Amino acid sequence: MNRYLIVEAIRYVVLAAIGFQAAVSLVTVIVGWVIIEYNEWGIYPEPSNFLEKGQNLIMYGFAGFAIYTYRKAEQEFSNGFVRKAVHLLAFIALMIVGGIIYYAMYGTLKFVFY
Repeated sequence: MNRYLIVEAIRYVVLAAIGFQAAVSLVTVIVGWVIIEYNEWGIYPEPSNFLEKGQNLIMYGFAGFAIYTYRKAEQEFSNGFVRKAVHLLAFIALMIVGGIIYYAMYGTLKFVFY
């Protein structure tokens, strides 16, 4: 297999993961508790078998950042506007950190494989 294809495949997987986290976080900023409740319906509180644990892993993998920041803002602040502002700041931080991770990973892969 061509090294270029491997690097590009890894690049697109990382971009998809960061992009999906960003999209769910942005939707959570806009609609708030609706998307959080929807995601929590798919999470088992006490998973008893491999399938339930796998579903929890997928749900937290896709929307974990949004759920975490929304719950933290909900615990810390009682004002709804402040909660939205904090969650929006967390979204902006996610985009900055995601960009740094992406460019560091892509630069390292290009250095190693090219």
